[in-house]
Amino acid sequence: SYLDFEDWREQSTVSWGMAFARGITALQRGADGAELLTIAAVTDDFFSVMGVRPLLGRTFLRDELRGGTRPMVLPHGVWTTRFGADSSIVGRTIDVGEGGATVVGIMPPGFDWPEWAQAFVPLATLTGGDRASLERRDFRVDNRVVARLSPGATLESARTELRSISRRLSDAFPETNLG
Repeated sequence: SYLDFEDWREQSTVSWGMAFARGITALQRGADGAELLTIAAVTDDFFSVMGVRPLLGRTFLRDELRGGTRPMVLPHGVWTTRFGADSSIVGRTIDVGEGGATVVGIMPPGFDWPEWAQAFVPLATLTGGDRASLERRDFRVDNRVVARLSPGATLESARTELRSISRRLSDAFPETNLG
């Protein structure tokens, strides 16, 4: 859950950075009709933790919210297939979900995590039920966590630390975290 992620990130000493991605779906409406778009709502530091820079434009600014229109970053494949690799899409608002999203960047070819993501928006822009799910420790549907290890840390030390944190969470929240 997002709440577990926050605890992992706060208590981890072996990770240089830890980011969260939550899958949501929305309709993208255009001249050719509407298509379902699978979106990764991500923490502000997602792209830096992943160690990737955009091919065009930029990624998200910390805590970015602009007048009800959320910023969006597109994967290279979606930019190519749905938008014809048109570089003028950067800065344009597209009709997605309830309202619009302003495309602020295009990711480079080969960046495809999570593999189902057809767009990225800041987690901070979620509303309604999507936002409410972040406050539930028992909500674990379509959530992903990625971490980058600190220099000198090993995968085994990270596993050991996360097991220890998970045990503490299990003790503190047995109704949602036991086992």
